[in-house]
Amino acid sequence: MIENRRDLRRFSLTIYEGWLHRDDSQHAHVYSAAFSRQTTQRRIVRDLMKTVFGGSAQQLVMQALSAKRSTPSELREIRELLDKLERDQR
Repeated sequence: MIENRRDLRRFSLTIYEGWLHRDDSQHAHVYSAAFSRQTTQRRIVRDLMKTVFGGSAQQLVMQALSAKRSTPSELREIRELLDKLERDQR
């Protein structure tokens, strides 16, 4: 339940921006995500890359990888993705 105006305002903005849906057909309002987790993450990363990293995917990735130690499994997945992206560009 939303208990204060600040939270209500935040929810209202996310609804306006299209991030949340509100179902007020019942007495209590029910909020749900407008997008899947993957779509939401991509939108946030795209916005972050544009506003913080000047549109540079390289800078975003370099900072992300240097901010926290990656597991061998994560690094393997990253390499596989990079290999796939390189193959797709040929």
